[in-house]
Amino acid sequence: MRGVCATREVTRNHDEVCLRLHELLESKDKKIKDVEKTIREIIGQLRELKSELVQAESKLAMQESLIARLKIEADDRDKVHISYNGVLMWEIDNYRERKRDAKSGERPSFYSNDFYNDFYGYRMCARVYLNGDGVGKNTHLSIFFAVKKGKHDDILKWPFGLRVKFSLLNQSGRDNISDAFRPDPNSSSFQKPVRDINVASGCPMFVSQQVVENDGFLKNNRIWLKVTVEQP
Repeated sequence: MRGVCATREVTRNHDEVCLRLHELLESKDKKIKDVEKTIREIIGQLRELKSELVQAESKLAMQESLIARLKIEADDRDKVHISYNGVLMWEIDNYRERKRDAKSGERPSFYSNDFYNDFYGYRMCARVYLNGDGVGKNTHLSIFFAVKKGKHDDILKWPFGLRVKFSLLNQSGRDNISDAFRPDPNSSSFQKPVRDINVASGCPMFVSQQVVENDGFLKNNRIWLKVTVEQP
């Protein structure tokens, strides 16, 4: 009987060991599954973080691009002063070289920067022919005024009717040379622009080239022109 009992005892111990091993394996499987689940959750969170990082990098790149563009625009504004009081001060350097190009036909004329009579006013510019244009060609400096298409045209009065005055500034303390005109309301030059710029209008015989070059208006190879748009 002792042998039988001993066998039963061994069997029971074996069953207990197997049960314990089974429980340990189940516990291990559960832990492995829990770890796998945690890993999947971490991977999902990493993917979300990666997506958010990509979006953040994209936004940062856009902001850096915007900052760079704004800096360029700010630098350009510093280099080119835009007038909003109806007065254009136009410095023309390299006068002799520019006049030579005008005489050869390489560049007969060129435009000034834009200027405005008000922050919400007309957009305007000037055009100069250093070797003259039309009846002033080869003898005079010709200057013209042009109205350009602007942001606030829909709230402005048309046709353009403000008096325009041209001045060549003397750099030796003597008198300036000036001429002025009042726009013709029937001219297409002063109607609301449908293209970027209207046909320019002005003074083909504004001042003789001899006067420009010999009476104190030309200094250090530059001249100064002033265009004033005056209220009625």
